[in-house]
Amino acid sequence: MPESAEERFHQSPASSPLWCPPTDFLLKTEDFSDLIYGQSLKSDVMNNAQKLISDKYVGMNGLEPTVLAPYFEEKANTWHYYEGKKFQRAYPPSAQIHHTGKGHWVLSCKSVDSQSIYLTDSMRSAREALSPSLQIQLAAVYGHTDNLLNINMPFIQQQRNSVDCGVMCIAFLVEFCQKGHQGVLSANFDLSQIRPHLLRCFGKGDITSFPQIPHKLRANVRCQDIKLRLHCICNMPEVFSDMIKCDRCALLFHKKCFSLDHTMDSSWFCVGCSN
Repeated sequence: MPESAEERFHQSPASSPLWCPPTDFLLKTEDFSDLIYGQSLKSDVMNNAQKLISDKYVGMNGLEPTVLAPYFEEKANTWHYYEGKKFQRAYPPSAQIHHTGKGHWVLSCKSVDSQSIYLTDSMRSAREALSPSLQIQLAAVYGHTDNLLNINMPFIQQQRNSVDCGVMCIAFLVEFCQKGHQGVLSANFDLSQIRPHLLRCFGKGDITSFPQIPHKLRANVRCQDIKLRLHCICNMPEVFSDMIKCDRCALLFHKKCFSLDHTMDSSWFCVGCSN
């Protein structure tokens, strides 16, 4: 009988990588340790899970590496991207796991027949709704042409600790791929089994639906509706850079997009109004 991923973990040297057959995904021993011993999951685990799901559900767009999230450089007072790369536009059906920049994982998804983005947060009560980094990520993935993003945050099942956000994101992602938004809204995972299940999935190289506990489905699920306004030629939110208002059309633009000094406060006309 083939060894399980957990058995291989216990037999591995502390620093050696573990291969997850049959897809040859490389995860380090520390990644399996985080999963087994109840720690927060790192980006390698999230990215490998997304890759398995992307390969299985080939029609699902998005699912890009989470390291494409921007980070803020205090000294330069500006946002930067890892190796200059950022999330690409994803047309529905689409989904993406995001790191908020504040030690937390959330899932966004959008179906073909929906005008809104669903943002799934398993620890919503203790967090701000949209961190600055998350606003920029959502704009990059979903802000194709509209200058206003409609975001629904449903009151879904919540984690019972501070470390299960990553594995719950993966579980909700599988539900969305299989059943759409309704699968996410109705999910009631067996929280004692979600980590062992993900470990088995990595061992098999196939992520399947996570164990659930039967429950009475709610007729209506409450949602918090958020409007995220986008600006400028880059179609990004206000947090992306200091803003300046065109003295003629009164539209807001990012100073960074026009190479303007962030301290500039004089009269200024946008490209459309200066011609």
